[in-house]
Order: sequence, then C-alpha cells, then structure tokens
Amino acid sequence: ALAGVDTRKAMEQLHDLAGEPRHLVRIGVVSAVRDVMLAKGDDVLPEFAAWTDGYLHAHVVLEALSDRQVLDKLRSADELLARLDEAFVLADESPRAAERSQGLRSLREAMPTQVAVMAARFGEVIDWVERQTSKQRPETREVVRNMIAALRKANLKNAEASRLLGALDATAKPPRNPDRIVEGTRKRSKGRV
Repeated sequence: ALAGVDTRKAMEQLHDLAGEPRHLVRIGVVSAVRDVMLAKGDDVLPEFAAWTDGYLHAHVVLEALSDRQVLDKLRSADELLARLDEAFVLADESPRAAERSQGLRSLREAMPTQVAVMAARFGEVIDWVERQTSKQRPETREVVRNMIAALRKANLKNAEASRLLGALDATAKPPRNPDRIVEGTRKRSKGRV
C-alpha cells in the first residue's frame, strides 16, 4: 500500500485481515494501518469510512487513529470525528444478537481509552462526547460513562467531567416504579442506615 503498487488491492487485503478473530493478526493490521496513516495523513482517512462496516474493522481503525504520532500528523479533526462517529453508531445500533461477539466487545471496551487519547490532541472530541450523552441504549450509556472516566484520568478538569456526567444523568430514563426505590441499606443489628 505504501509503495503504490496496486494500492487498492493492498488496502482490501488489510481490510479483510482486520476482521480476523486472532488478536496477533489484528495487532499487525493496526500497525500496518498506522503506517499508512503516518505516510498519507489526512488524505487517506476518507478511505477508512468503508472500514466502519464491521466491529473489528472499526476497532482497528480507531486503534490506529489513537496513536499519538498519527494524531500529530493530522491537520484537522473532521475526518477523525467522522470515523469515530461511524464506529460509535455501529456499536449503538448493533442488534442484540451481536452483544456476545468479540468484535462488538472489543470496540466498546477500547473506545473510552481511544477517545481520551484523541481528546488530548483535538478538543473537539470532548464536544463529540457531550453530544453522545443523549443516547438511550444502556450499553451505549455505559460506554459514554467510561469515556468520561477515561477523559478525567487523562487530565480533563473535574468541573468539565462533572458537567458531562450531569448531562448524561439528565438524559437517563426515569425508573419504572420510583416507589420501590429504597434509600440506604439494611444492617441486621442496626436497622436502616
């Protein structure tokens, strides 16, 4: 792909290998995709829109994009946010049957750390996280909560993190029967606390 010899076929082969369930193969693909991004910068990112059609493929693209050297090479956050949004929508709109798939788990588990690294380079990523706080799917809300926690660990100010958590909590569905919520806990010897 870097040599320019049948670049299209080389990228198709990388795409096919990105869906490989073996972890070591995917690590190699992430490295290769990272090299392509380092060599071509912003110009190659639109090509990876086709990669966000599968969970493992999207994970590979985000993993390569969350490399600090790749992020330094990018001039704008536009294409980065587009790939991030495509991967997030893919995970959010996944069918229930995919919940146990390795690809969906990998995508959801790695996304908070990847977002924290991306936000260190592009502040627009924090605004993107804020837009995701209105999602209603419980699994997606957990990913957003983990993103905010990862951002806080990566030097997001406590006030900003609290604001994001407040936005997330404000959009939560109300409990089905609030009368059944019991405040405090029971202890055998001391009653309610």
